[in-house]
Amino acid sequence: IDTEGHDALVLSGANRTLSSGRLAYIEFEYHSVGEWGHRKLRASINHLDRKGYDCFWAGRGTTYRITGCWTPMYEFHSWSNVVCAHRGAQHACWLDALEGAHA
Repeated sequence: IDTEGHDALVLSGANRTLSSGRLAYIEFEYHSVGEWGHRKLRASINHLDRKGYDCFWAGRGTTYRITGCWTPMYEFHSWSNVVCAHRGAQHACWLDALEGAHA
């Protein structure tokens, strides 16, 4: 998702698609532009967690778990990418790949 700062709105509005479990992988930008200027990342991560997704910071050659490892310092509003994989069995390869990069 790259909607120039409106990624949180897209995530909020995609309830039916996210609930379907058919979407294996999501990547979005997090920063202080647009909606992110006043929205909390934690709300989006919690929303995705309820829909069955585990989310990670996308680093250089690695990932850092966000889901289940929340800390208030994550609300730093710096330009970053977040990647999320659905926990459903049919998407296990995506989640395994992100966990492997995290390990």
